[in-house]
Amino acid sequence: MAQNTQIDMKRLWELAKSGKPASEIMEELDVRDMGALKQALQSIMQEKGETVAVAGLAGDPGLRALYTDKGIRIDPEMLEESVFRPGDAFDVKVSGDKITLVKNPE
Repeated sequence: MAQNTQIDMKRLWELAKSGKPASEIMEELDVRDMGALKQALQSIMQEKGETVAVAGLAGDPGLRALYTDKGIRIDPEMLEESVFRPGDAFDVKVSGDKITLVKNPE
């Protein structure tokens, strides 16, 4: 499980939007736990309503889902260190080659 790490969310957003890879973001923000970085990125993307691809995270095979005749399945292991929990509901937006899930407020 991710450590409780204080991350400068404003700076994180700036670095992610500028295209910095995960390793550089972690170094610049002095984040030692990849899980904490992933969780912080998920949180800020949810807050902003925008998704940003960060090299070093999206390329992780554990973050890939496959579209089959049964739909798209996101393995629960992929979300272990996220803010998402079983039973959460989402709005789905499809735009071109992107699918965005936004967690509904409780």
